[in-house]
Amino acid sequence: MSRSVRNDETWIAEIDGISVGTITVNERADEGLWSPGELADAVVIHYMIVDLRFAGHNIGTALLSHAADLARARHRSWVRLDAWTTNHALHEYYRRAGFTLARIAGPEATGPSRALFERPTASWVPTAATAEPPGLKPKLHA
Repeated sequence: MSRSVRNDETWIAEIDGISVGTITVNERADEGLWSPGELADAVVIHYMIVDLRFAGHNIGTALLSHAADLARARHRSWVRLDAWTTNHALHEYYRRAGFTLARIAGPEATGPSRALFERPTASWVPTAATAEPPGLKPKLHA
């Protein structure tokens, strides 16, 4: 995590000076999850967290849109992530956010987060055009 912060790969969403969420976006993944070819054309989401006091206020949507903006700026065609394999509620969240389950990583991936989700970068409207709820416009900064 500290490497991601040092490398400006971690962003914090704030509303009125209150930290409401965080996301880390880079081009790396744990061994055995995505192939080198899949990583070469993607950004990878890690550690997306939303303060539960702000659940339902589209903070996650804003964070995911920011990841898509980063993918677009880096000329990457995909936004990819891995999720805890047994957390089916989280899988449904990502499906509702437009991701599809690519696969469950095989036995070469040793961690618990082996459910691999992806979404084409082109499927997002750039953040500037995304409607935000009035009064809840997260400010993202590294």
